[in-house]
Amino acid sequence: MVRTLKTARQDVYKRLVENDENDDAIFKYNYELFSLGAIFGFFHGDRKTDYEGWSQDFVNTADISNDEHRQTIDLVYQLVKIETGEVEETAVWTAVLEYADRGVELIDESVTTQEDFDLVGIVQGAQPEEWETRLINSVGDPNELEGVRSRS
Repeated sequence: MVRTLKTARQDVYKRLVENDENDDAIFKYNYELFSLGAIFGFFHGDRKTDYEGWSQDFVNTADISNDEHRQTIDLVYQLVKIETGEVEETAVWTAVLEYADRGVELIDESVTTQEDFDLVGIVQGAQPEEWETRLINSVGDPNELEGVRSRS
């Protein structure tokens, strides 16, 4: 399945991603905002489900030249697949798009409120205690997995 990045929040991408009208934007490429939005939306367990439709497609994941962003998007895809138990790829990808859009909205709210981009604040706002519990509930406790060493 070809995974195409798209959004229902094109207005936010126009504000936060570099383009002809906005050369002092926070992000240089759409996929940079998308990958951070996907992980941030997933961290918060929050999906945007009240949308009328997707905008024009902006890139396929296979065409992203930066491995870190492609791997981040794939990580969220795999986590969504595990957490939901969904096997149908289109449904999993739709959930990833919804997490990304909600994450992008949260990033935009943070930028608008603080009038600056605070990556450290965004990461700290991910609430690691809740994230660890959610990850264990989805994937399993690493201490109980065969072949995995404990942290101690």
